[in-house]
Amino acid sequence: MTARQNLYLHGAECWQWETDPRALPDFTAQITVEERDGEIWLCTNLEEIADALEAWRVDRADTGMLGAAFQPGQPFENRDGTPYRTETDLAGRPRPARPCLGPLEPPARRLRVL
Repeated sequence: MTARQNLYLHGAECWQWETDPRALPDFTAQITVEERDGEIWLCTNLEEIADALEAWRVDRADTGMLGAAFQPGQPFENRDGTPYRTETDLAGRPRPARPCLGPLEPPARRLRVL
């Protein structure tokens, strides 16, 4: 198993074998789901650490980085057999070659999910 470039908040400790972990031990992430005018929003306070996340840009996940899955020994790839590469964030926005840590590019205070 491999782990690298994960972010640990609020005193969480990284796995001892992780490569290049990042930590903000004094920051507590807050996540809520809100409904406004018939829309569903995911709300966070991650904008408060935007400068740190910007400074900690990471390698974009792709087949080469992920290697092979443990049990089948096969590479991570798209269903059609082409190499996998994260092209978009959780909201469908394009990811640069060196994206921010986490699922959003850049981290947003609010994200409409429905």
